[in-house]
Amino acid sequence: MKGQHFLLSPEARTISLSDVFSWSENKVFRTFCEFRWGSKTKQACPRCAVFDTHQFFKGTKVGMDGKSVPGLWRCKHCHGFFSLTSGTVFNSHKLPLRTLLAAIVLFVNSVKGLSALQMCREIGVSYKTAYVLLQKVRDTLFKERILNPLEGVVEIDGGYLKTAVRKANKKTDRKDLRLEPNQNPLKCVVLAMRQRSKDFARGADRSITVILKSENPEDVQAAVERYVRPGSHVFTDGHNAYSALSKHPDYIHEVVNHEEEYQSDDGINQNQAESFFSRMRRLVDGQIHKLAQKHIDLYANEIVFREDWRRTSNGFQFRLVGQKLMRNEPSRSFAKYWQGNKKRNPAIVTAAALRTGNVHPFV
Repeated sequence: MKGQHFLLSPEARTISLSDVFSWSENKVFRTFCEFRWGSKTKQACPRCAVFDTHQFFKGTKVGMDGKSVPGLWRCKHCHGFFSLTSGTVFNSHKLPLRTLLAAIVLFVNSVKGLSALQMCREIGVSYKTAYVLLQKVRDTLFKERILNPLEGVVEIDGGYLKTAVRKANKKTDRKDLRLEPNQNPLKCVVLAMRQRSKDFARGADRSITVILKSENPEDVQAAVERYVRPGSHVFTDGHNAYSALSKHPDYIHEVVNHEEEYQSDDGINQNQAESFFSRMRRLVDGQIHKLAQKHIDLYANEIVFREDWRRTSNGFQFRLVGQKLMRNEPSRSFAKYWQGNKKRNPAIVTAAALRTGNVHPFV
C-alpha cells in the first residue's frame, strides 16, 4: 500500500482561517512581533537598531479580550517612538492586524494563486485594498527570491504569455498571425529554469524565472550563464534558442525531441519545467485573467515560491511569508498605488542586462 501524499496529511495543514479568527488580540499582536523580531518581549528600534526590551508608550489600546496591547514603544537608547509596523511593508496600515494575518493565510493556502476579487470577498475589504495587498506580498517575495546559481541537472523551458490578438470580424480582413508584425506587441516569454532533485520522487528543488521578449539564443545563453553553475547538465527541448548551449564549453546540453517523444530512453525530459507552466497558466487563466506585462515577473515568482516550498506545511509558509513582509521596507512600487505611484519598470530583461547584473525592475 502506497504512503499518503504529504499534502494530504495532517502535518501539511497546521493553520487555517478559523485559527486566525479564534486567536485573541494579544496573540495576533505577538505573532506579528515574532514575525518582525523573532521575540515576543524584545524589539529592535528601527532608528538605532538596538535590540532590547523597550518601554511601552502610555498610549496602549485594549483588545477584545480585555488585555492591554501596546501601541507604541519608546526606545531606551535614542528615545524615539516606533510601532509594530514602522518601516515595514505594512507601514501606516489601516487594516486590523487580524485581517492582515487572514490575508497571508489565504495567500499561502491558495495552491493555484489568488485573485484580488476573491480576497476582497473573503476578508471584507475593497477590491483596491485587496489588489495592493496581494501585490505587496508578491513584490516582497520577488525581492527575497534566492538567485544562487542552479546546479546538477537543470531543466529549462519557455512559456509565452500575452499572445492573444483579436481577430477581425470579416475573414477577408484577417491578418496572418504567424508574422511578427501582426502579433501582440506585449507578447513575451517566461524562461523557467528548475534544478532537478537528486530524489526523483521530489521533482525539483529550486526554480528561477526570467522574463524575455522572445526565446532567442543570445538572451537564453545569457540567462543560463548567470543562473546555472558551470558543469551542470542542461535539459531542453529542440527549440533553436537552445542550440548555442550545445557548443558551450561550460555545460552538458541534452535535448529531448518532443515531435517524437515526451522523454528519451535516457530519461531526458522537461517534466518539471512543464509542471511549472501548468501551475502558472492555472494562475493566469483561472484566477488573474488580466495580466499587465510589467507585473509578469511577480506572478512568475509567485509560482516559484509555491513550487519550491510545496513540500512544507502551510503553517511554515505562513510564518515564512509573514517574516519576509515584516523585515522589508515599504514597497516603492505599490505604496500609494491608487494615488498614482506606479513607478515599476517593465519586467522584460535583455542579454546585456543579464551580463551586467542590471536586472532589478524597480526605479
